[in-house]
Amino acid sequence: MLAKYAAYGKVITKRLHCYLPARSMGLPVEFVPSKRSDVRFEGLLDLNEADFKKIRSGLEHKLEVILGHILDGKSYEEVMKIWAELVAPDVAFAEQYCTNLEPIGESAIDLPETYKKFKSHVVALGGNKFGDRAVDLAFACDQNLQNELAVVLASVVRNTKREINAHILTRGLKDDYFQKIHKLFPSVNFFFHDFSDISYGANVNLMKHITVSTLDRLFLPRVLDDLEKVLYLDVDILVRADVGELYDTKLGDKVFAGKKSELDGWENLIDVITRVSLALPPKKAWALRRRAHATGQLTSDTYNAGILLMNLKKMREEDFIEKNLYLVEELKLNDQDVMNFYSAGRALNLDSDWNYVPTQDYSKNPKIVHWAGPAKPWKPEFALYKDEFQAIAKELAKDLATESKAAK
Repeated sequence: MLAKYAAYGKVITKRLHCYLPARSMGLPVEFVPSKRSDVRFEGLLDLNEADFKKIRSGLEHKLEVILGHILDGKSYEEVMKIWAELVAPDVAFAEQYCTNLEPIGESAIDLPETYKKFKSHVVALGGNKFGDRAVDLAFACDQNLQNELAVVLASVVRNTKREINAHILTRGLKDDYFQKIHKLFPSVNFFFHDFSDISYGANVNLMKHITVSTLDRLFLPRVLDDLEKVLYLDVDILVRADVGELYDTKLGDKVFAGKKSELDGWENLIDVITRVSLALPPKKAWALRRRAHATGQLTSDTYNAGILLMNLKKMREEDFIEKNLYLVEELKLNDQDVMNFYSAGRALNLDSDWNYVPTQDYSKNPKIVHWAGPAKPWKPEFALYKDEFQAIAKELAKDLATESKAAK
Protein backbone atom coordinates (compact mmCIF):
# COMPACT_ATOMS: atom_id res chain seq x y z
CA MET A 1 0.00 0.00 0.00
CA LEU A 2 2.81 2.42 0.87
CA ALA A 3 4.45 1.68 -2.47
CA LYS A 4 1.19 2.69 -4.14
CA TYR A 5 1.13 5.96 -2.20
CA ALA A 6 4.62 6.81 -3.48
CA ALA A 7 3.21 7.53 -6.94
CA TYR A 8 0.76 10.16 -5.65
CA GLY A 9 1.47 13.87 -5.75
CA LYS A 10 -0.44 14.43 -2.49
CA VAL A 11 -2.18 12.30 0.11
CA ILE A 12 -5.28 13.49 2.01
CA THR A 13 -6.25 11.20 4.85
CA LYS A 14 -8.03 11.05 8.20
CA ARG A 15 -6.21 7.86 9.24
CA LEU A 16 -3.22 8.18 11.54
CA HIS A 17 -1.64 4.97 10.25
CA CYS A 18 -1.70 6.44 6.74
CA TYR A 19 -0.61 9.96 7.67
CA LEU A 20 2.55 9.02 9.59
CA PRO A 21 4.16 6.58 7.12
CA ALA A 22 3.18 8.62 4.05
CA ARG A 23 4.71 11.76 5.52
CA SER A 24 7.77 9.81 6.62
CA MET A 25 8.23 8.79 2.97
CA GLY A 26 8.43 12.47 2.05
CA LEU A 27 4.98 12.74 0.50
CA PRO A 28 2.92 15.92 0.91
CA VAL A 29 0.18 14.85 3.33
CA GLU A 30 -2.92 16.68 4.52
CA PHE A 31 -4.14 15.15 7.77
CA VAL A 32 -7.88 15.73 8.27
CA PRO A 33 -9.00 13.61 11.26
CA SER A 34 -12.72 13.54 12.01
CA LYS A 35 -12.01 14.03 15.73
CA ARG A 36 -8.98 16.27 16.26
CA SER A 37 -9.34 15.73 20.01
CA ASP A 38 -8.75 11.98 19.72
CA VAL A 39 -6.22 10.92 22.36
CA ARG A 40 -4.01 9.32 19.68
CA PHE A 41 -3.38 12.68 18.00
CA GLU A 42 -2.04 14.61 20.99
CA GLY A 43 1.40 15.87 20.04
CA LEU A 44 0.98 14.85 16.39
CA LEU A 45 -1.34 17.58 15.10
CA ASP A 46 0.10 20.38 12.98
CA LEU A 47 3.71 19.19 13.29
CA ASN A 48 6.29 21.26 11.41
CA GLU A 49 8.98 19.45 9.45
CA ALA A 50 11.67 19.85 12.11
CA ASP A 51 9.46 18.34 14.84
CA PHE A 52 8.41 15.49 12.58
CA LYS A 53 12.04 14.67 11.71
CA LYS A 54 12.96 14.74 15.39
CA ILE A 55 10.34 12.09 16.16
CA ARG A 56 11.40 9.94 13.22
CA SER A 57 15.13 10.16 13.89
CA GLY A 58 14.56 9.35 17.56
CA LEU A 59 12.67 6.18 16.64
CA GLU A 60 15.29 5.20 14.06
CA HIS A 61 18.08 5.63 16.60
CA LYS A 62 16.35 3.52 19.24
CA LEU A 63 15.56 0.76 16.75
CA GLU A 64 19.13 0.75 15.44
CA VAL A 65 20.58 0.41 18.94
CA ILE A 66 18.17 -2.21 20.20
CA LEU A 67 18.23 -4.36 17.05
CA GLY A 68 22.03 -4.29 17.15
CA HIS A 69 22.05 -5.73 20.66
CA ILE A 70 19.47 -8.36 19.71
CA LEU A 71 21.59 -9.45 16.74
CA ASP A 72 24.64 -9.54 19.01
CA GLY A 73 22.89 -12.21 21.07
CA LYS A 74 22.06 -10.20 24.17
CA SER A 75 19.59 -11.87 26.55
CA TYR A 76 16.00 -10.71 26.93
CA GLU A 77 16.77 -9.17 30.32
CA GLU A 78 19.79 -7.30 28.92
CA VAL A 79 17.82 -5.99 25.95
CA MET A 80 14.99 -4.78 28.19
CA LYS A 81 17.45 -2.99 30.46
CA ILE A 82 19.06 -1.24 27.48
CA TRP A 83 15.61 -0.29 26.15
CA ALA A 84 14.62 1.18 29.52
CA GLU A 85 17.77 3.31 29.50
CA LEU A 86 17.10 4.44 25.92
CA VAL A 87 13.55 5.61 26.60
CA ALA A 88 14.17 7.02 30.10
CA PRO A 89 14.48 10.65 28.86
CA ASP A 90 11.25 10.26 26.86
CA VAL A 91 9.41 8.82 29.86
CA ALA A 92 10.64 11.67 32.05
CA PHE A 93 9.51 14.22 29.45
CA ALA A 94 6.09 12.56 29.17
CA GLU A 95 5.66 12.51 32.94
CA GLN A 96 6.56 16.17 33.19
CA TYR A 97 4.14 17.01 30.36
CA CYS A 98 1.29 15.02 31.93
CA THR A 99 1.75 16.63 35.34
CA ASN A 100 2.11 20.18 34.01
CA LEU A 101 -1.52 21.17 34.53
CA GLU A 102 -3.21 24.19 33.05
CA PRO A 103 -4.19 26.67 35.78
CA ILE A 104 -7.85 26.57 36.78
CA GLY A 105 -9.60 29.65 35.44
CA GLU A 106 -11.87 31.78 37.60
CA SER A 107 -15.58 31.09 37.40
CA ALA A 108 -17.75 33.60 35.56
CA ILE A 109 -20.07 33.31 38.55
CA ASP A 110 -19.33 35.69 41.41
CA LEU A 111 -19.05 32.95 44.02
CA PRO A 112 -18.70 35.08 47.20
CA GLU A 113 -21.74 37.16 46.23
CA THR A 114 -23.69 34.04 45.28
CA TYR A 115 -22.94 32.43 48.64
CA LYS A 116 -24.33 35.51 50.41
CA LYS A 117 -27.58 35.24 48.44
CA PHE A 118 -28.06 31.67 49.57
CA LYS A 119 -28.66 33.02 53.07
CA SER A 120 -30.58 36.20 52.26
CA HIS A 121 -32.85 34.82 49.52
CA VAL A 122 -33.98 31.53 51.06
CA VAL A 123 -37.74 31.03 51.52
CA ALA A 124 -38.33 28.96 54.66
CA LEU A 125 -41.76 27.44 55.26
CA GLY A 126 -42.71 25.19 58.14
CA GLY A 127 -41.78 25.87 61.72
CA ASN A 128 -41.72 22.30 62.91
CA LYS A 129 -39.36 21.78 65.84
CA PHE A 130 -37.15 18.93 64.72
CA GLY A 131 -34.36 17.26 66.63
CA ASP A 132 -31.06 15.98 65.31
CA ARG A 133 -32.76 12.84 63.95
CA ALA A 134 -34.41 14.76 61.10
CA VAL A 135 -33.56 13.66 57.56
CA ASP A 136 -32.16 16.40 55.31
CA LEU A 137 -33.12 15.95 51.66
CA ALA A 138 -32.21 18.06 48.63
CA PHE A 139 -33.90 18.41 45.25
CA ALA A 140 -33.26 20.51 42.14
CA CYS A 141 -36.32 21.45 40.11
CA ASP A 142 -37.54 23.98 37.54
CA GLN A 143 -41.05 25.01 36.47
CA ASN A 144 -41.24 22.13 33.98
CA LEU A 145 -41.29 19.49 36.73
CA GLN A 146 -43.16 21.25 39.52
CA ASN A 147 -46.00 18.70 39.69
CA GLU A 148 -43.61 15.78 39.43
CA LEU A 149 -41.70 17.10 42.43
CA ALA A 150 -44.93 16.96 44.44
CA VAL A 151 -45.34 13.28 43.55
CA VAL A 152 -41.79 12.53 44.68
CA LEU A 153 -42.32 14.41 47.94
CA ALA A 154 -45.53 12.48 48.58
CA SER A 155 -43.71 9.18 48.05
CA VAL A 156 -41.00 10.27 50.50
CA VAL A 157 -43.42 11.43 53.21
CA ARG A 158 -45.57 8.29 52.99
CA ASN A 159 -42.61 5.97 53.45
CA THR A 160 -40.39 7.86 55.90
CA LYS A 161 -41.01 7.70 59.66
CA ARG A 162 -38.68 10.52 60.73
CA GLU A 163 -39.02 14.27 60.34
CA ILE A 164 -37.96 15.74 56.99
CA ASN A 165 -36.18 18.94 56.03
CA ALA A 166 -36.54 19.48 52.27
CA HIS A 167 -34.01 21.81 50.63
CA ILE A 168 -35.22 22.62 47.12
CA LEU A 169 -33.09 24.39 44.51
CA THR A 170 -35.54 26.04 42.11
CA ARG A 171 -35.68 27.78 38.74
CA GLY A 172 -38.73 29.59 37.41
CA LEU A 173 -40.88 28.86 40.48
CA LYS A 174 -42.58 31.51 42.60
CA ASP A 175 -43.96 31.98 46.10
CA ASP A 176 -47.45 30.71 45.22
CA TYR A 177 -45.93 27.34 44.33
CA PHE A 178 -43.88 27.26 47.51
CA GLN A 179 -47.01 27.91 49.57
CA LYS A 180 -48.91 25.23 47.69
CA ILE A 181 -46.23 22.60 48.33
CA HIS A 182 -46.00 23.55 51.98
CA LYS A 183 -49.78 23.24 52.35
CA LEU A 184 -49.67 19.78 50.78
CA PHE A 185 -46.96 18.56 53.16
CA PRO A 186 -47.26 20.54 56.42
CA SER A 187 -45.16 18.02 58.35
CA VAL A 188 -42.11 18.92 56.24
CA ASN A 189 -39.86 21.92 56.79
CA PHE A 190 -39.16 23.49 53.38
CA PHE A 191 -36.26 25.69 52.33
CA PHE A 192 -36.53 27.04 48.78
CA HIS A 193 -33.42 28.46 47.08
CA ASP A 194 -33.88 30.35 43.80
CA PHE A 195 -31.19 29.58 41.19
CA SER A 196 -32.94 31.32 38.29
CA ASP A 197 -30.22 33.97 37.93
CA ILE A 198 -27.27 31.57 37.94
CA SER A 199 -25.85 30.80 34.48
CA TYR A 200 -23.15 28.25 33.74
CA GLY A 201 -22.23 29.83 30.41
CA ALA A 202 -22.47 28.75 26.78
CA ASN A 203 -20.43 25.55 27.17
CA VAL A 204 -23.06 23.64 29.16
CA ASN A 205 -23.35 20.10 27.78
CA LEU A 206 -26.58 18.32 28.74
CA MET A 207 -28.58 15.45 27.28
CA LYS A 208 -31.90 16.34 25.65
CA HIS A 209 -33.99 15.00 28.54
CA ILE A 210 -32.04 16.95 31.20
CA THR A 211 -32.45 20.61 32.17
CA VAL A 212 -29.85 23.00 33.54
CA SER A 213 -31.32 22.79 37.06
CA THR A 214 -29.54 19.45 37.50
CA LEU A 215 -26.24 21.36 37.67
CA ASP A 216 -27.41 23.36 40.67
CA ARG A 217 -26.77 20.44 43.03
CA LEU A 218 -23.05 21.20 42.69
CA PHE A 219 -23.64 24.20 44.97
CA LEU A 220 -25.15 22.15 47.81
CA PRO A 221 -21.99 22.24 50.00
CA ARG A 222 -22.32 26.04 50.15
CA VAL A 223 -26.12 26.31 50.07
CA LEU A 224 -26.29 24.03 53.11
CA ASP A 225 -23.13 25.20 54.83
CA ASP A 226 -24.48 24.30 58.27
CA LEU A 227 -25.03 20.62 57.36
CA GLU A 228 -22.47 17.83 57.32
CA LYS A 229 -24.39 15.72 54.82
CA VAL A 230 -27.53 15.71 52.67
CA LEU A 231 -29.40 13.10 50.65
CA TYR A 232 -29.87 14.41 47.12
CA LEU A 233 -32.77 12.96 45.10
CA ASP A 234 -33.62 13.52 41.44
CA VAL A 235 -37.21 14.39 40.51
CA ASP A 236 -37.65 11.44 38.12
CA ILE A 237 -37.91 8.94 40.97
CA LEU A 238 -40.43 7.20 43.21
CA VAL A 239 -39.53 6.42 46.82
CA ARG A 240 -40.89 3.08 48.08
CA ALA A 241 -38.96 2.70 51.36
CA ASP A 242 -37.82 4.74 54.35
CA VAL A 243 -35.05 7.08 53.17
CA GLY A 244 -34.01 7.52 56.79
CA GLU A 245 -32.25 4.17 56.46
CA LEU A 246 -30.29 5.46 53.46
CA TYR A 247 -29.57 8.77 55.17
CA ASP A 248 -27.98 6.94 58.11
CA THR A 249 -25.31 5.37 55.87
CA LYS A 250 -21.87 6.00 57.38
CA LEU A 251 -19.73 7.90 54.89
CA GLY A 252 -16.46 7.98 56.81
CA ASP A 253 -13.92 9.74 54.59
CA LYS A 254 -15.89 9.08 51.38
CA VAL A 255 -17.09 12.16 49.48
CA PHE A 256 -20.45 10.62 48.61
CA ALA A 257 -22.40 7.37 48.44
CA GLY A 258 -24.13 6.37 45.20
CA LYS A 259 -24.91 3.44 42.94
CA LYS A 260 -21.99 2.24 40.86
CA SER A 261 -22.56 2.45 37.11
CA GLU A 262 -22.63 -0.89 35.30
CA LEU A 263 -23.31 0.41 31.79
CA ASP A 264 -20.74 -0.33 29.10
CA GLY A 265 -18.85 2.84 28.30
CA TRP A 266 -19.84 4.48 31.60
CA GLU A 267 -18.16 2.23 34.17
CA ASN A 268 -14.96 4.10 35.01
CA LEU A 269 -13.40 7.53 34.95
CA ILE A 270 -11.49 7.02 31.72
CA ASP A 271 -14.83 6.36 29.97
CA VAL A 272 -16.11 9.71 31.19
CA ILE A 273 -12.95 11.59 30.22
CA THR A 274 -12.74 9.98 26.78
CA ARG A 275 -16.37 10.74 25.96
CA VAL A 276 -16.24 14.35 27.13
CA SER A 277 -12.82 15.16 25.66
CA LEU A 278 -13.86 14.18 22.13
CA ALA A 279 -16.37 17.05 22.14
CA LEU A 280 -13.72 19.62 23.09
CA PRO A 281 -11.18 21.56 21.02
CA PRO A 282 -7.81 19.74 21.06
CA LYS A 283 -6.01 21.92 23.63
CA LYS A 284 -8.90 21.77 26.10
CA ALA A 285 -9.18 18.01 25.58
CA TRP A 286 -5.48 17.61 26.30
CA ALA A 287 -5.79 19.76 29.44
CA LEU A 288 -8.71 17.66 30.70
CA ARG A 289 -6.88 14.39 30.10
CA ARG A 290 -3.74 15.64 31.85
CA ARG A 291 -5.75 16.66 34.89
CA ALA A 292 -7.51 13.27 34.92
CA HIS A 293 -4.12 11.53 34.65
CA ALA A 294 -2.88 13.54 37.63
CA THR A 295 -5.61 12.04 39.84
CA GLY A 296 -3.96 8.64 39.44
CA GLN A 297 -7.45 7.13 39.39
CA LEU A 298 -8.29 6.71 35.70
CA THR A 299 -9.80 3.27 36.27
CA SER A 300 -11.85 4.24 39.33
CA ASP A 301 -15.56 3.38 39.34
CA THR A 302 -18.20 5.91 38.34
CA TYR A 303 -21.62 6.43 39.89
CA ASN A 304 -25.12 7.45 38.90
CA ALA A 305 -25.74 10.88 40.44
CA GLY A 306 -29.55 10.64 40.66
CA ILE A 307 -29.45 9.49 44.28
CA LEU A 308 -26.44 10.69 46.26
CA LEU A 309 -25.67 10.89 49.95
CA MET A 310 -23.25 13.81 49.87
CA ASN A 311 -20.50 14.47 52.41
CA LEU A 312 -20.97 18.25 52.46
CA LYS A 313 -18.43 18.82 55.23
CA LYS A 314 -15.63 17.12 53.32
CA MET A 315 -16.61 18.80 50.05
CA ARG A 316 -16.39 22.21 51.72
CA GLU A 317 -13.02 21.36 53.26
CA GLU A 318 -11.73 20.49 49.79
CA ASP A 319 -13.19 23.62 48.12
CA PHE A 320 -15.26 21.41 45.84
CA ILE A 321 -17.13 24.20 44.04
CA GLU A 322 -14.19 26.56 43.70
CA LYS A 323 -11.95 23.84 42.24
CA ASN A 324 -14.44 22.01 40.04
CA LEU A 325 -16.93 24.49 38.60
CA TYR A 326 -14.55 25.11 35.69
CA LEU A 327 -15.25 21.53 34.57
CA VAL A 328 -18.79 22.68 33.70
CA GLU A 329 -18.01 26.17 32.46
CA GLU A 330 -14.89 25.42 30.42
CA LEU A 331 -14.69 21.68 29.76
CA LYS A 332 -18.38 20.74 29.23
CA LEU A 333 -18.71 18.11 31.95
CA ASN A 334 -22.21 17.62 33.32
CA ASP A 335 -22.96 17.37 37.03
CA GLN A 336 -22.63 13.57 37.15
CA ASP A 337 -19.31 13.74 35.31
CA VAL A 338 -18.07 16.38 37.75
CA MET A 339 -19.00 14.28 40.77
CA ASN A 340 -17.22 11.26 39.32
CA PHE A 341 -14.14 13.28 38.34
CA TYR A 342 -14.00 14.75 41.84
CA SER A 343 -14.53 11.48 43.72
CA ALA A 344 -11.77 9.58 41.86
CA GLY A 345 -12.12 6.37 43.84
CA ARG A 346 -13.40 7.99 47.04
CA ALA A 347 -17.09 7.06 46.76
CA LEU A 348 -19.13 4.47 48.63
CA ASN A 349 -21.20 2.00 46.61
CA LEU A 350 -24.89 1.74 47.52
CA ASP A 351 -27.13 -1.27 47.09
CA SER A 352 -28.79 -0.96 43.67
CA ASP A 353 -32.24 -1.21 45.29
CA TRP A 354 -31.73 2.40 46.41
CA ASN A 355 -31.33 3.50 42.79
CA TYR A 356 -33.20 0.96 40.69
CA VAL A 357 -33.27 1.96 37.01
CA PRO A 358 -35.95 -0.14 35.24
CA THR A 359 -34.12 -0.22 31.91
CA GLN A 360 -30.84 -1.30 33.51
CA ASP A 361 -31.44 -3.24 36.73
CA TYR A 362 -33.39 -6.16 38.16
CA SER A 363 -35.05 -6.07 41.56
CA LYS A 364 -38.07 -7.82 43.07
CA ASN A 365 -38.81 -4.91 45.39
CA PRO A 366 -36.81 -1.73 44.70
CA LYS A 367 -36.61 0.91 47.42
CA ILE A 368 -36.27 3.82 44.99
CA VAL A 369 -37.29 3.62 41.34
CA HIS A 370 -35.25 5.98 39.16
CA TRP A 371 -36.33 6.54 35.57
CA ALA A 372 -32.89 7.63 34.38
CA GLY A 373 -32.83 8.34 30.66
CA PRO A 374 -35.58 9.57 28.32
CA ALA A 375 -38.31 7.14 29.51
CA LYS A 376 -40.31 8.95 32.22
CA PRO A 377 -43.43 7.93 34.18
CA TRP A 378 -45.30 11.09 33.13
CA LYS A 379 -44.86 10.34 29.42
CA PRO A 380 -47.30 8.25 27.34
CA GLU A 381 -44.80 5.45 26.67
CA PHE A 382 -44.67 2.35 28.87
CA ALA A 383 -42.37 2.39 31.89
CA LEU A 384 -42.11 -0.07 34.76
CA TYR A 385 -43.70 1.22 37.99
CA LYS A 386 -45.32 4.05 36.06
CA ASP A 387 -48.69 3.02 37.51
CA GLU A 388 -47.50 3.76 41.06
CA PHE A 389 -46.22 7.19 40.08
CA GLN A 390 -49.41 8.02 38.19
CA ALA A 391 -51.62 6.88 41.07
CA ILE A 392 -50.03 9.45 43.38
CA ALA A 393 -50.18 12.09 40.66
CA LYS A 394 -53.95 11.57 40.33
CA GLU A 395 -54.42 11.90 44.09
CA LEU A 396 -52.58 15.22 44.07
CA ALA A 397 -54.14 16.57 40.87
CA LYS A 398 -56.92 18.47 42.63
CA ASP A 399 -54.42 20.32 44.79
CA LEU A 400 -52.04 21.16 41.97
CA ALA A 401 -53.65 23.93 39.95
CA THR A 402 -50.81 24.35 37.46
CA GLU A 403 -50.34 21.64 34.89
CA SER A 404 -46.70 20.69 34.43
CA LYS A 405 -45.27 21.29 30.99
CA ALA A 406 -43.42 17.99 31.27
CA ALA A 407 -46.70 16.09 31.53
CA LYS A 408 -47.93 17.34 28.17
